[in-house]
Amino acid sequence: PCLLCISMLTSTAQDCNSVIKENKKISGIQIANTSSLTVVVRGGYNYSIEFFTNEKGIFARMTSVGGIEFNQDDQVVFIDGSGKEQAYKFIGMDELLTGAVPTHRNNLRLDLDAMQWLADANLTGINFINFVDRQKYKFTINAERQSELKTLITCFNSILERGAVVDTPGAAVAKPEPVAIT
Repeated sequence: PCLLCISMLTSTAQDCNSVIKENKKISGIQIANTSSLTVVVRGGYNYSIEFFTNEKGIFARMTSVGGIEFNQDDQVVFIDGSGKEQAYKFIGMDELLTGAVPTHRNNLRLDLDAMQWLADANLTGINFINFVDRQKYKFTINAERQSELKTLITCFNSILERGAVVDTPGAAVAKPEPVAIT
């Protein structure tokens, strides 16, 4: 067993109680979800994320308050400290919530491999690729939010029971690697 992992989980155990909202099994399927964390805050808008499992798999729910719409097949790209990028697609139609500020919500399909990468990564940035508008929106995540996001993802990943979640491998969107010219 990974001793560093165990000590990290022990040190974040008290933090995990504050971010894990639900963790139960129904008919052998794990139903879990986290609290929502705002990862990007700008003048008139913000973006938040939460993670959950249900009978269909593992997901991240992104919410845009005053920001862009999240259309089906648009992508969210997570960037780690080394510059490695991992992209995931929105799987549903953009959901517009009622309220004074336009609030959009949609889910990203994830899998166990995605959760492991996210838990191991030190996420420093997030990009939204909107294929309808043909726009890419790039954001850096500030240090405090990086730490909170790391706790949220590590806690969620640590409670996932491999045999009790519906894993649909291949959630990451393949990005064409640059071709080396010789």
